Amino acid sequence: MNNMIYVKIKSLKTNETFETYLSIHFSLSENLNALNTLLEREIFSSNNIYVDASSGGILNPYSSLKKQNLYQGMMIHVY
Repeated sequence: MNNMIYVKIKSLKTNETFETYLSIHFSLSENLNALNTLLEREIFSSNNIYVDASSGGILNPYSSLKKQNLYQGMMIHVY
């Protein structure tokens, strides 16, 4: 299952922002579970989404972010 979402990405370190389309790939069931968790906690609607750079899926923000490199320190705002 693939989804394209329009996002505004802001670096929490430099405050630099840019807008783009981001492809989210839910190739693993755990990614779907993480998305369900986000929706249940209304984190998705409050625009606090973190991208798991290793799998391309949405990462539960309550999970460890230290293992992620590419998007570490980035907050994804969904419109």
